[in-house]
Amino acid sequence: MAAYNFQLTHFLQKKNFAFEEKHDKRKAILSSVLFLILIPICIRGGLQEIPINESAASYSEVLPLNHAATNPAWYLLNNISKSGLNKKNPYVFFPDSIATQHFNQLIIRDSSFLHILQTNRPNIIFITLESWTADVIAPLNPSTKENITPFFTSLCDSGLLFSNIYSSGRRTDQMLPSILCGFPAPPNHSVSRFSDKLQRLPYLSKDLEKSGYQSSFFYGGELGFANMNTF
Repeated sequence: MAAYNFQLTHFLQKKNFAFEEKHDKRKAILSSVLFLILIPICIRGGLQEIPINESAASYSEVLPLNHAATNPAWYLLNNISKSGLNKKNPYVFFPDSIATQHFNQLIIRDSSFLHILQTNRPNIIFITLESWTADVIAPLNPSTKENITPFFTSLCDSGLLFSNIYSSGRRTDQMLPSILCGFPAPPNHSVSRFSDKLQRLPYLSKDLEKSGYQSSFFYGGELGFANMNTF
């Protein structure tokens, strides 16, 4: 779509110059207006719902091919704009001594663990839900009068329910690297939007592959969103 937009814009631009040379002012003005309208359409890559982004360059499982398809000048400016250029550490809220004290209170150093499965090779399924608030889950909110989530409530009764767990991020592109790569969500950006960093992260799917598992990933949205295709 972007290539066709560029060709159409180039065609109008040549026509505009031709009209000006022939002193056809009306056609030149009309061509200029159409040219200005097409510029933002070309920038976003077309009229689709999600604008073109770095994910559009990912078309192969071979990473060097994806890197070769990326516009280096655009990617450099994109990384600079996302870096924030902020010298202040956004993670510092307490002095080191107080932060260490709080951290030590939260960490339980115990080498033992509890076996909860009856097999050493379970079928593993992760289902991630957005805007999934504890307020509508009866076992987590006794004050709720309606059983809005009956199936999830049955899972709570037959499985393990963690009642003191919180989301690592506030967006899809922050949450998925946190769950599947163990990378905490940055406060200002998402690591999934940096393709060069993505290839250096550890992946749960790769660890499972070493143990003989085969993994599949299903996403109920547009893969062009937030560099999801690259991720």
